[in-house]
Amino acid sequence: MDLRTLLFEKPGPHNTEATLGIVHERALALGVKQAVVASSHGDTARQAYALFAPAGVQVIAVSICHGYEDQGWTMPAETKAKLMELGVVVHTGIHDAELPEKADRLLPLFDGTRTLSEIVKEAPLTKFEVSKLAVSLVETGVLVPATAERVRELAVQARVAGNVNLATHRLEVALALDP
Repeated sequence: MDLRTLLFEKPGPHNTEATLGIVHERALALGVKQAVVASSHGDTARQAYALFAPAGVQVIAVSICHGYEDQGWTMPAETKAKLMELGVVVHTGIHDAELPEKADRLLPLFDGTRTLSEIVKEAPLTKFEVSKLAVSLVETGVLVPATAERVRELAVQARVAGNVNLATHRLEVALALDP
């Protein structure tokens, strides 16, 4: 096995092609089926896809976190959509600094059994902070809104467990989701 180290004179996007070429060569030698690349605006993800897809290697692009949207550093929605159409998995996370300090205590409340109003009542945060966290979690794919079908399943589980009030509440939520 031949291992090499590549050093560049200067940083920048002009190094991407050479870097991806070495990664591609190594991935094929090892039988790798997924390649993770950093891609703030989508350029590296596009180049990686062009190189890896013909070999059956799935590309996962991690873009810069939502906290940099106001500075224009994040991947445009159109670019993300085009990459996802190709089969590239695009993940835009949330930075710890974007979450309220008490978020760790709040996350377990997003268990699929509570409405946002119920979470707000139980949370040690303001309604605004809870809503902001919920939106961030949905945008990043960490949190997926419940479907009416899932809420109906939870209602049946509550009824079987003998909790008629909870079952009734969940059926009301399901009806609100899908009248």
